[in-house]
Amino acid sequence: MKSFRTILPNFDGELKINHQTGVCFLGSCFTEHIGRKLQTAKFNVLQNPFGILYNPFSIGDGLLRMIDGHPFGKKDLVERNGLWMSFAHHSRFSGLDREKVLEHINQSLIQAHQFLEKAEVLFISLGTAKSYRLKNTQKVVANCHKFPASNFDFFLATTDAVVSALTQVIQKLKVFNPGLQIIFTVSPVRHLKDGLIENQQSKATLLLAVAQLQKQWAHVRYFPSYEIMMDDLRDYRFYAYDRIHPNEEAIDYIFDYFSEAYFTEDTRLLIKKILKINNAISHRPFNKESADYQDFVKSTIEKISELEQQNKFLSFGEEKRFLMGNLCS
Repeated sequence: MKSFRTILPNFDGELKINHQTGVCFLGSCFTEHIGRKLQTAKFNVLQNPFGILYNPFSIGDGLLRMIDGHPFGKKDLVERNGLWMSFAHHSRFSGLDREKVLEHINQSLIQAHQFLEKAEVLFISLGTAKSYRLKNTQKVVANCHKFPASNFDFFLATTDAVVSALTQVIQKLKVFNPGLQIIFTVSPVRHLKDGLIENQQSKATLLLAVAQLQKQWAHVRYFPSYEIMMDDLRDYRFYAYDRIHPNEEAIDYIFDYFSEAYFTEDTRLLIKKILKINNAISHRPFNKESADYQDFVKSTIEKISELEQQNKFLSFGEEKRFLMGNLCS
């Protein structure tokens, strides 16, 4: 029978990730999809300490700040319509209270510095080569925060500029954390507001830049999420309603490919056991006091304790507290 799809063959990623591996995720919203799945499965993960970052220059600046750990100050914040925000951060860090915004930003930075210093894997998702430079500082911003377009200069970065910026970061990471392995991916999310042709030019720039970085550094790797979406799935039924973002089915498919590449069989089996417990905990009974549900709660607690005994690095403290709270005395 003829095949009507281009199925990318699975590859052995050589690098292996397990529940004890410290994995730092940085970059576009696609990192959050993969990172969230790992968090749910109780991996040791830090996810986007600056919020979602799309362009390689902001990602690079974020990593340099994570390396030196230098705190942000009041001068790094700007105010618009009563909200305080940072051009180096996603809007999730914005708020009405300047002091609280700064505290939140610096707490996240401290956590990121400490995590990155001991992390074993850095996963970077590059979203776009399109960037905005603030006119009065000439700094590339991570987010325009809906400030008037007249405040910014737009440019489409060259491959050489992306390689140069990320090479500087990789060099400093090599000193800061010599054992760190880096996985790049190019986000499959389409930036169609830039234009269809411009989006393709942007993705091509990022792909070529990562290819050059791989040639320069043995510890730099590439995960083909963009190719899986564009050449394997290749159908609008795998997109969300906006026809821009991959839908849940597509994300699950790409994550399965990620799992095959970077997890051992033992790790995949452990994930299944953890997700089975998560699904059990999410069960909502009609009658919490029924004998059947009480037996179910006790059985689930026993399974969690057994899994913790077998895997000392796992902790289900929050889940056990929730279940214990549903036990009738």
